[in-house]
Amino acid sequence: KQWYQRRVAITAGDFIAAATSSSRDTDFLTLRAKAGPSDEEKGEDYQQWCKGEKAKMSDEAFKSDCKELRQIWTAPDIDENEKFLRDFILNKGWADKDDKDFVPTYDDIIKDDNEVEEHEEFERQYNFRFEEPDHDLIKNYPRTIANSVRKPDERRKEKRKKYRLRLCVDTTA
Repeated sequence: KQWYQRRVAITAGDFIAAATSSSRDTDFLTLRAKAGPSDEEKGEDYQQWCKGEKAKMSDEAFKSDCKELRQIWTAPDIDENEKFLRDFILNKGWADKDDKDFVPTYDDIIKDDNEVEEHEEFERQYNFRFEEPDHDLIKNYPRTIANSVRKPDERRKEKRKKYRLRLCVDTTA
C-alpha cells in the first residue's frame, strides 16, 4: 500500500510540474478549438446541397460557383467513379486522421467508438459461433421428410414382398 501511495504522489507531482511549467511548446495538454455551430451547419448545408438532398443553400455566392458541379453530381445516370469522387470530396477522404494537427470532433470520436463496438460484437459472434445456447440438446432431424418432392424408393420393399409371396406359394405347393 505504501508503494502505491508513493507512486501516486510521484505521478501527481510530475503532473503538477508539467502543468505549471512556463513552456507552452510541449504537447502535454492541447487546447481543442471548437468549431462553431455555424461552421458545422455550413458544412452540412453544403454537403446536402451538393448531393441534391437540399434544394436551397444559404450562401448564394457559393451556390452560383458550384451550380455546375451540383448538376453533375445530382444527375440520375451518374457512374460509380463520379459517385466515389463525390463522396471522397464531401467526406474529406484525403484528410489523414493520424496527422498531428488533426483534432477529431466529438462526433468523430463517437463514430469511431461505435465502429469499434460493432467490430467487437462481430468478432465475438464469429469466435463463439459454435457455442450455441442449446449445446446440451442433441439436434435430431426426421429420417423422412413428409412434404418432400422426392419420389419414394420402395423397390427393395416390393422385392421382399415378392420373395415372401414366392416362399408362401412354394411351401403350400
